[in-house]
Amino acid sequence: MKAEEINSRAYNYAESTVLQFIDICNPIFKSEIKVFAYFRFFNNGQYLYLCNQLDWLRFCLENVHSNEGTSLGQQIGHVPEDNYYCFLWPTVKSDYLMSALYDFNIWNGLSIFKQREDSIELWGFATDRQTNNLQDFYIENIELLKDFTASFNLNAADLILPTNKNLAVYRDFIPQIHIDEYDRKKIDEFIRKTPIKKRPIITPKGEVFLANKELECLNLLASGKSAKQMAKEFNHSVRTIEKHLENIRHKIACDDKANIIKIYKDSILNWL
Repeated sequence: MKAEEINSRAYNYAESTVLQFIDICNPIFKSEIKVFAYFRFFNNGQYLYLCNQLDWLRFCLENVHSNEGTSLGQQIGHVPEDNYYCFLWPTVKSDYLMSALYDFNIWNGLSIFKQREDSIELWGFATDRQTNNLQDFYIENIELLKDFTASFNLNAADLILPTNKNLAVYRDFIPQIHIDEYDRKKIDEFIRKTPIKKRPIITPKGEVFLANKELECLNLLASGKSAKQMAKEFNHSVRTIEKHLENIRHKIACDDKANIIKIYKDSILNWL
């Protein structure tokens, strides 16, 4: 059977079960979240995709032919074993998939990934272009959203059970490269012996790196602490703290405190 026929069958399944899907997801729609999607990507190129927005789902099944080449797809390679990985969507149309999401008025989103033995699961939350205040909501409620994913999987167990009726396939599937156990142990050992001294911050102009002490100051700044309070907590002089804050402003290329904190919060989700 051709990929187009397989994906058409998968869409028919999603369409026939969408009311049940929406009913299960109803608690999340009581917030400003308007779009929820469940995606499970298997190592052989098959995938299961359900969403309350059927027009968007049809577009993906008919037009997205590869598992690589998009900012969302690239995150699959970052998903750790036995843990969640959170990805805050870009706020620009960075690739064809993000451009399509923008055109469908599906925007300001968060994806939560988790690796399983044979697949990677993704739970996607989004709203529209007009709602711009969800980033703080995601950060403040990240644990609640993770709990929701577990609740969804439990309540939708029959719905998301992979079958020939609901599995789609990538026409141009690119196998994922997996690190074997020996290489993984060597990499883990290297990481343990090489402490991370800097953390990346994603700014509108690109990625910059902050030293640990700068990051600690930024974290306290985001929590409302003044330079004087930071100095007391770190047992440093106020002048030293102000120098760290000056370095932060210079690296991020921004003097506005509110914008600096927003940039910091946007980056946090990529570390969770």
